[in-house]
Amino acid sequence: MGLCHGCFVLRGIESIELLNWTLSALPTQEFAKQILEVRRIVEPEACAICAVRGTDEDFARIERAYRGMDAAGMDRVAYAEPDLQFHRGILIATGNDFLIAFGATVAAALRMSFNLSSTNPGAPRKSLPYHRTVLDEIWARNADGARQAMQKLMDLTEQNIVSAMSRQKKKDAEDGNVRTKRTR
Repeated sequence: MGLCHGCFVLRGIESIELLNWTLSALPTQEFAKQILEVRRIVEPEACAICAVRGTDEDFARIERAYRGMDAAGMDRVAYAEPDLQFHRGILIATGNDFLIAFGATVAAALRMSFNLSSTNPGAPRKSLPYHRTVLDEIWARNADGARQAMQKLMDLTEQNIVSAMSRQKKKDAEDGNVRTKRTR
């Protein structure tokens, strides 16, 4: 019984629709934690596989995405698409249909990360050196180095999300206090 790549793509589309629907409101801390947990399980290992199996063409695609991120500067909106292409490029370079289909989940998780971390001043720009290290380790075909570099990028992502959610919670509490005072 062979695998149907189209079936995985369809499942990926269904999962992104579900995640996008879930993300239409500000995600809870538990939801963000679970998405990051899944990314931490998949992305570092995908980097290691990419470093071993990827072609120079795959690496060049990831490099182009990185350059797009760099060119975006401090513009978080312009940064978002090349960042997504960077992470998808890694998954595609694994040659594994299951990981490629997981790209839809990664896309939704990245969108959540962008929405949450956008309140962190300069967050996209601060992540650029981490992405560069991931890319350099992939080009070097260093599976362990690529895995570790992605783990460090995930650490930074988690810090940004926790910080943004904490600020949002504080803002919501302050807004609630203002509304309570107005109704008195």
